This record gives sequence, C-alpha cells and structure tokens, in this order.
Amino acid sequence: MAKIEPLPAWSLLSRSSVTELLARPDGGPPSVIRLGLGLDAISASKMPLLATLRLMLIRAQANGGLTLTATHAVSRADTRGLFDALDWPDYDKAQVLAANKVLNEADVMPVETTRLIAQAAKFLRRRERKLLTTKVGLDLATEDQSLELFHRLFTLVFWRIDLGSLDRVPIDRWPQDHVGLVL
Repeated sequence: MAKIEPLPAWSLLSRSSVTELLARPDGGPPSVIRLGLGLDAISASKMPLLATLRLMLIRAQANGGLTLTATHAVSRADTRGLFDALDWPDYDKAQVLAANKVLNEADVMPVETTRLIAQAAKFLRRRERKLLTTKVGLDLATEDQSLELFHRLFTLVFWRIDLGSLDRVPIDRWPQDHVGLVL
C-alpha cells in the first residue's frame, strides 16, 4: 500500500487567497487574518514577551525610568533586576550566569529583545540616560489590557518592526512579507 504524503496547507490556497494573505494595506495584518476568539486576558498575560514587557514597564515606572548606558542599552543593575524576575521558556538562566560575571543587556536576550520591541511600540521612550514609560505603555501595563497589548505586539512584530533590528542582522523583511501566508 502506497504511503500518502500530506499536502502542505498553502498548496490548497487559490491565487486570490494567496494575494489576500500577502496584502498589507496599512502595514499591518491582512484583513483576512483574525486572531482567535479563544484567547483570554489571563492566557495573554502569561506569554513571555508580554510578561517581560510588563515587568519592564512597571520597573521603569517605579524607579523613575530604567538607567541607560552610554550606548543606550539598559544598565547592568536594571538588566539584573529584570533577569531575576523574568520567566522565559527554554531560557537557561543558570547557563547565562555561568557564562557571565556581570549581566549586560546584550547577554540577556529576553531583556534586550523586549526593550527593542517596547521602544518600537513607543511604550518606552529615551530621555537623556533614562528609558521612561510612556502614557500608552503605562495604560497597557495593567492586567486588564493584556489582550490589547497582545494585539498591538502581534501586529508590530509580524508586520511593522524591522526584525533585523532585534539582532543587528539585516534580513531584508522576508518573513514579514509572507507572514500572512505562513499563518
């Protein structure tokens, strides 16, 4: 008996469906993509990026901002405080600590990535040597705003932000041009 190989889902799409999934009318998701209705605020608030972003916004608000280095990275003290509080799946904190005497922002991927995304989303803004929470960031840092925060970050990360800016490797926007099709 011959083995039947499954067809990739994208091969079942019509030309018009592919065109709709690749459309980016306002730089955001195509209108044919909708986030599932089953996502609740509690589930959204537990997502690593949202939880880390919330930690960062709350810490910045409580301390009059996050201190920045001369190269505009988060200071070692703030990086360590965020590192200690964060919970990121499959991120081995013990391994990071074994490899680093002190923690610079670049040594802690979740902190660096979250900061870059938060600044791109305009939830944090730089003022001299401080990174301050914006009004929008403060409003979205509350638990009851988890779904709105998720929607904004989903759109930003998959359609608006230059993903190459997160690791300084230019990627020429490829994934974002086809995210609708991939999803």
